[in-house]
Amino acid sequence: MKINYSLNLRLTLVLELSHMSSTSQVTPTNTTNLFDTIQEMEHEQVMFCYDQPTGLKAIIAVHNTVLGPSLGGTRIWSYASDSEAITDALRLSRGMTYKAAISGLNLGGGKGVIIGSR
Repeated sequence: MKINYSLNLRLTLVLELSHMSSTSQVTPTNTTNLFDTIQEMEHEQVMFCYDQPTGLKAIIAVHNTVLGPSLGGTRIWSYASDSEAITDALRLSRGMTYKAAISGLNLGGGKGVIIGSR
C-alpha cells in the first residue's frame, strides 16, 4: 500500500506544481503574517538560527517529509531584509519537495538559508 500512497502523493504534488502561478509572491511582513504564510505553504517546520560570536543568521525550512527525509542544500545570500530570507527559504524548500516528487525520489523538501553580510 505504501507504493500506491507514494505514487498518489507524487501525482498530487505534480498537479499542484503544474497549477502554481509563477507570479505568486510570498512576502511575510510581520509575525502574524509569517505564521500564516508558513501554514498556507504547508511547511512542517521552520527553524531560526543565530550565533552571536560569529554573527551567523540562518533559516532552515522543512516543507514536507511524507515521502522521506527532506532533501535540499544551503544558499548563502546577502538579503535586503530578514523577510526576504524567510520568503526565499520557504519557496526553495517547497520547490525541493516538488523536485523530489517529480524525480520519483522517496524524499521530501527542505532548504537552509544563511543570511550574508548586508
